[in-house]
Amino acid sequence: MSTAESPVEHEDRWVLNLRGMTVTKIGVDFRLLLVLDSDWEVALEAPVGLSLGTVHANPSALLRPESQDVAAALALVGASVLSAVAFKSGTLRLVFDTGHHLTCLSDPAFEAWQVTCPAGWRFVSLPGGDLAVWSDAVGQVSDVQTTSFVETGHHLPAMPLLLLLDLDNTLVDRDAAFRHAGADFLAEHGLPASDLTWLMASDAGGYAPRHELAAALTDRYGGLVPATAVRALLDTGAADRIVLAHSARQALGKAQTDGWTCVIVTNGRTVQQEAKIRNTGLDQLVHGWVVSEAVGHKKPEPEIFQAAAAVVGVPLPGTWVIGDSPHADIAGAHALGLRSVWVTDGRPWTQGSYEPTHTAHDVASAIDHVIGTRRR
Repeated sequence: MSTAESPVEHEDRWVLNLRGMTVTKIGVDFRLLLVLDSDWEVALEAPVGLSLGTVHANPSALLRPESQDVAAALALVGASVLSAVAFKSGTLRLVFDTGHHLTCLSDPAFEAWQVTCPAGWRFVSLPGGDLAVWSDAVGQVSDVQTTSFVETGHHLPAMPLLLLLDLDNTLVDRDAAFRHAGADFLAEHGLPASDLTWLMASDAGGYAPRHELAAALTDRYGGLVPATAVRALLDTGAADRIVLAHSARQALGKAQTDGWTCVIVTNGRTVQQEAKIRNTGLDQLVHGWVVSEAVGHKKPEPEIFQAAAAVVGVPLPGTWVIGDSPHADIAGAHALGLRSVWVTDGRPWTQGSYEPTHTAHDVASAIDHVIGTRRR
């Protein structure tokens, strides 16, 4: 490989010379292997985000090489690479002429991915978020670690700023919307207005499984309410009435202006949650989102937070999590060693084994606190 054709190093990344190369073969074992012409290979072991278009327009699917759940990657066969970037934070990002964007983050415990070529270049995402680069011609070219920057007097590359935000009762007042929908439902079918207290308790802030709440409504009202009305209440009742507060809209705008990448992380059903995101205009205010049904994991499981980071290609270290649920949001952040803000809505903290980094009355105050930490 000539010098002109070699990968090019920049302060925070390497631009790989893969442009115009085609994916000729895909292999799967414990890795997802992309074989390109000219005998370059991309081996991916960590979860991989794959989107069609930018993640802002179309949040990515999460491929899991360790479980061979990578069927969506078949769309890349025959695709040509438009750009390939290996970030020194350990993230790999490939863009293809089909419109697909592939992102693989570093992993704290193992080598998440590597790129090799027959001319002797090798790029490896090291455990914990470093990038190692080798060339047969000169040996180890680069091994980027925090200490090396400090010791040599170089400036550290700016760390990506990732903010993960809960949706229901954090960014939007889901309970108020469901209460409104429930009151309309009772009035429309001539049912006692006092039943709204029972309905809200049975809904449990949206945490009651949909089939259980549907069964409870059917048992209570029998033939008084058609099944289609029950489905409409549970499927679209809250989503159609959700409102994004002006203060939350302003805070998100400030976060983006300040350089934060904002991703919604929400439990629930994909159709319903995405309807809320689009109905409120949140799809224009965040960089992406993940819904538990779509990724097969729900908060507080670490995989859903990892999927959110993969959607935008930003590593989790340094991330803040904002949410109203002690169990789903704050415990999830605590387990991953992430900082968090609990949106209290006037409630006291009662957990003893973990606690949030900060508390705030509402989401706008929470976002303002996170923005402020960058300047301290």
